[in-house]
Amino acid sequence: MEQGYIGATQMKIFTDSTKWDDKWFRGLAPSTKLIYLYLCDRSDHAGVWEFDPDLLRLHLNLKEEHYSDDDIEGKLDALCAKVEKLPNGKYWITNYISFQNPKGINRNYNHCMPIYRSLEKNGIDPEQFQQSVMDLGCEGESDPTEDIECTTVMELWNSRLKSLPKIQKMTPARKRKIKSAIKDKTSFTDLFDKVAESDYLMGKVKRWNATFDWVLKPENRQKIMEGNYGSTNRKATSTERHAEGF
Repeated sequence: MEQGYIGATQMKIFTDSTKWDDKWFRGLAPSTKLIYLYLCDRSDHAGVWEFDPDLLRLHLNLKEEHYSDDDIEGKLDALCAKVEKLPNGKYWITNYISFQNPKGINRNYNHCMPIYRSLEKNGIDPEQFQQSVMDLGCEGESDPTEDIECTTVMELWNSRLKSLPKIQKMTPARKRKIKSAIKDKTSFTDLFDKVAESDYLMGKVKRWNATFDWVLKPENRQKIMEGNYGSTNRKATSTERHAEGF
């Protein structure tokens, strides 16, 4: 666990040491990696960071002639698989809350209140992160049937899409996505086969490839099943590049 500082407020955050083996992280330029790590440490309780290029340059010892505001925004755009630009100009690490709070958030817990305040202030729906929506049940409680289904899906992904990042851990957020896909009567075999047939999703067209979490998003599942990514010569639109967040 590392300590992060939000303005004058000190807070402790978890950090994922396995990111150094992540294909997405390895593919980033060194300066972009540094900016991503800076965002992780400097964002607020909900993973939101207010764009402040002057302070970023000061903390990272970057010279303005080499790292203008536009240059920094360009590097932030390269983080679109993990970081989303909000309508108010701030940047949000989309999996930050799920990673820091794997058991979900609840308004009855005092430590969750800064998260709710940030989400509501920045126009992000907090409902998706709440315990009641995540159907987590009591701490330590597990549904054996659900665990078997999730394990089966994980093994199917790892076996059929060997060149994409493997799933190492079945998190609550991933279980939630699988449960949603099952409810929508999604065929995981058909879904993963369509991913395998797409040069774009497999990372053969550009320096981006689909991940399990991206594929399982409802809006992305729908587009994949409808064949939107079937053409090997297809280029992503600006809207889809924005949708490539985790």
